[in-house]
Amino acid sequence: MSETNYLLFPHTVLPQMELRHLAILLPRLTMLQICRRPAMPEWAHGIVQTRPVITEEQANQTQLLLREYRNFATLVGDGSVLASMGRRSAEDIWRESRFRIQSHLKGKDRDKAIDVKLLAALEASVFMEMAGELDLQGMELRQGIAEAENLEKEFLDIVGISGEEADKEDALEVAQWRLSSADNYINFLLEKRLGFWLRLYVCAPPEEMPVLVTVTPEVLAEIVDPLVNIGDFASDPASVIFRTTLAPPSMLSTLNDKEFAKTLADLRGTDALRAYWESMERVVGNPDDSDAIEALEKCSAQLHDLFAEYDVGKDSAGQDPSRLSIIACPGLTIGNLWKRFDKSGSGMMPSSGILNKPVMVVLYETGPMQ
Repeated sequence: MSETNYLLFPHTVLPQMELRHLAILLPRLTMLQICRRPAMPEWAHGIVQTRPVITEEQANQTQLLLREYRNFATLVGDGSVLASMGRRSAEDIWRESRFRIQSHLKGKDRDKAIDVKLLAALEASVFMEMAGELDLQGMELRQGIAEAENLEKEFLDIVGISGEEADKEDALEVAQWRLSSADNYINFLLEKRLGFWLRLYVCAPPEEMPVLVTVTPEVLAEIVDPLVNIGDFASDPASVIFRTTLAPPSMLSTLNDKEFAKTLADLRGTDALRAYWESMERVVGNPDDSDAIEALEKCSAQLHDLFAEYDVGKDSAGQDPSRLSIIACPGLTIGNLWKRFDKSGSGMMPSSGILNKPVMVVLYETGPMQ
């Protein structure tokens, strides 16, 4: 059996906290590479890989188009292209986007007909590069908010507001103000992300079995919810075949790169973690195998002990745990999913053997238990 290909879906970058935890929980992780290879910490080499999905010429054309959109974003006073367009409907945005790309292609040679496959690839690559830039800005904002909240906590400690004896009603006005979540960016124009990611993926698919790895439950909702009502896509509703609750990843995020690299090397060298990965491979390869699921559950219990031994999750009392779930979607294939989210593109792009591969999803999330 060929190796499972764990693919970050439908994003092309990932916050450090999630990236670190997935480097432990998965044997490997692949991200789609559009124009430039994303910057990776040294410890991620050999664990987190990128897969180019467009040609060098298409990447150059994508960069030219992005330059035009950045100029537009500068004119309207917003550094993010997608955020600049966010005041308008998704349909309006991409009707104009397609027109701009068509104009760009015609400008090169007005006497030739537009290559619809090239148009489809450029439309998807431009969008995904924009989305990646928005995600990077969102991650910077998220880090800034975390730093601001730490400073706020230190301030409250200094002025004596923290502690059980503090009366929340009588606290200083600053204590009543809380920074809002900075994570909304990750689901911006989510349906377009799903469709364009799949469009690029089927252009240069690997031979290995794909498993879609996501870090936001909204992605899972987009995939799973329609299965209950749309019989064309699945004979049975999707089901969670495995779920494990793990320690909060906060300890991992506080280590510097050198400290984390050592912890990661130690963890990945243990028999317990290798057995966990092997069990996961068996489950995603045959989700109906009850013995494989039982073995994975046992390995997951050993993983809890392993994390405790390496103090992963130390000083995490009161913090939200992390969870990893494996979801099977009977009858749903990559091709079905692509056609649902990318009706126009699926008619323009070449067919691929990957389209008949079944859909498996790994969801990694942190937050309160539902």
